[in-house]
Amino acid sequence: LIMAPKRNTPDPNESNIHPLKDPVYAAIASAANQLGYECRRVDEIKTPTDITQDILKLIESSKIVIADLSGANPNVYYEMGLAHDRGRIVIPISNSKERLPFDNRQIRTIFFHDDDECSLQGLTRKIKATLENL
Repeated sequence: LIMAPKRNTPDPNESNIHPLKDPVYAAIASAANQLGYECRRVDEIKTPTDITQDILKLIESSKIVIADLSGANPNVYYEMGLAHDRGRIVIPISNSKERLPFDNRQIRTIFFHDDDECSLQGLTRKIKATLENL
């Protein structure tokens, strides 16, 4: 499961980047797929169901949760807390420009530059290394 803020698209006709076009999601998915993990984001679910229930179901069915803390989205922090509470392994990542809240600074977080392809490749390598060490 990947918890991430919706990223805005430069195209004024689209409100958000589709998950498959999101470079951060692509970097995460690449690492996970190399090790046989499946990546899911709640915005990939296309059924007319309650989003909150879908998030809870994804957390319940996941062993590992990657939480993108970029943008300090309160929903991502809340969902990360739910995952922690349910004993899931949580791997926090964040844009390097982000200053994490006090309570989250002690948690090992993978930082990246989302505007640099080399940094996103580095993100893939770091997530893969983290997953291999679990």
